[in-house]
Amino acid sequence: METYIQDEFGNSWISEVNFYRGSKKIGISDNHRMAFYHFGKYGENNSHFVHIDTHPDFSRFSKNSREAILANPGYLDTPESFIKLQRLGEEKVAVNWGDWIEGLRVLFPQLIKSAQICVQKNTASFEQAWPEAEIISAPATFPIIPPSSDLPTLYSLDIDYYFTSGGNFCELRIEEPRALEHFRKTLHLIKEAPDCLPFIALSPTCCGGWENTLPFTRIVDEIYGTNVTRIIEEHL
Repeated sequence: METYIQDEFGNSWISEVNFYRGSKKIGISDNHRMAFYHFGKYGENNSHFVHIDTHPDFSRFSKNSREAILANPGYLDTPESFIKLQRLGEEKVAVNWGDWIEGLRVLFPQLIKSAQICVQKNTASFEQAWPEAEIISAPATFPIIPPSSDLPTLYSLDIDYYFTSGGNFCELRIEEPRALEHFRKTLHLIKEAPDCLPFIALSPTCCGGWENTLPFTRIVDEIYGTNVTRIIEEHL
């Protein structure tokens, strides 16, 4: 399993990456922009794409970002290669947490065949720029969205989906046992699917801090046999 770990964990804003662990079975990071790396490296063409998040992550992809990637064909060799890649002529990362989905569509046009989007806000960005995507409302019932039964699935799940806002004033949208049970059931469906590649974003900045991510990482560790919780606790 590929591993990238900073010596000491801090904030996870638009570009900072504190850790990433990934393989052909699962990817997990504090920053959702690593989903571009994970799906770009391990995903299969003509996949179904599921995106569950508070945010759309669907901003316009910069021309300078595209040119930087095309000029650096080894950018997916290692997590470090991707994390350090900057836009041409700018001191900004080539892919950030707000534009990684559109980046995948631009750089890997054969990767995604169909899509289901379930986000808490700003669905208009998808409706206007990606009308073929199915928009699933995110009501209080919190629907469980299974992977495709017909296509390989790229499954993007950000745990900030369960939280109300960013910063230190976050709180769960629903009771914690209910949120954790929804997360657990979703992960079991993902793991049991015959051809599903998940990416889990922890987004501590949008969940009220690292401590709030730990009940979720314990479930990931339980189902996938990872050690993400220990990594986080050792680096705070």
